[in-house]
Amino acid sequence: IDATPPIAALDPTDALYVTTPDIVLAWPRGTDPEPASGIATYQVWYQRGEEAWALAAKDLKEPTYVFRNAENGRAYGFQIRAVDRAGNLEPLGPAERRFLVDYSAPVSEIDDLPTWSTGAITLRPTGYDLPNGQGLQNSGLLHFDIDYRAGGGAWTPLFYSHPPAVPAVWPSPPEGVLLEFRVRGIDRALNVPDFGPVAASTTVDMTPPAAWFGYTDAVD
Repeated sequence: IDATPPIAALDPTDALYVTTPDIVLAWPRGTDPEPASGIATYQVWYQRGEEAWALAAKDLKEPTYVFRNAENGRAYGFQIRAVDRAGNLEPLGPAERRFLVDYSAPVSEIDDLPTWSTGAITLRPTGYDLPNGQGLQNSGLLHFDIDYRAGGGAWTPLFYSHPPAVPAVWPSPPEGVLLEFRVRGIDRALNVPDFGPVAASTTVDMTPPAAWFGYTDAVD
């Protein structure tokens, strides 16, 4: 006689975000308390947001499953229910793992700069993460990367992993050449977009002009 359900659960990890529509699940084979008939199969149950639990898969022989076509911007909870050879089914409980699906990179820009600057340059990167539609969630901005180029030359890293909402101050930029800047935002799910086009530009002139009186032989 085996009247006790088996126990199986997803591995706890630090991963909170999924950056693809496919969520890969894996778990230890679990245990079947004595008197044990042994685990026969597994079921995978999922919950989207706060909706009711639904069966994603059953009769799984191996402790792994790929949940496909997860919606971008949605949170999902999962739990594993084991079935032993006597037919005992592990009861439904709270989520063993939760994920936020975010496979959209942020949108970023830099506030406009004056045509001419007379000293240190203050860059103010701004942006927002996607998806951001009604009822959707995103992982949120983590930091910005900013490149610059001088006089149309090669792009060079300037500020990397710069926190949001904090101005980036370049205290000693070169003078007399056009300085151009580009930016990209990285979100907490670590979606990294390509750099966009030139987001801001300025030319530094820290040297004051010279003025003098000329000489003349005329008499007035």
